[in-house]
Amino acid sequence: MIRVHVFVEGQTEETFVRELLYKYFQEKDIYVNPILVRTSSIGKGGVVSYAKIKPQLDRKCREDKTAFVTTMFDLYGLPNDFPEGIPWQKLVTHSKKLNI
Repeated sequence: MIRVHVFVEGQTEETFVRELLYKYFQEKDIYVNPILVRTSSIGKGGVVSYAKIKPQLDRKCREDKTAFVTTMFDLYGLPNDFPEGIPWQKLVTHSKKLNI
């Protein structure tokens, strides 16, 4: 069985993975595991910076070397310190954002 750990930003994404993606991928013998990111010692959810979540991603990659690790975060409001920046911001001007 293939395992995919999906780091999610909040409860909405966690529910989406658990209730929709899980069933779809289970039929294909792929186990999808949502993981709510920790933003502080007591808080979960909401990505505040890449520096805060990178250790969590690295740790999961080391713990389960045979599984895939991915993320599901909202592009809107994504912190600027993410690798490769935020590519969609470079493509869309402020006037075009108003029309989106």
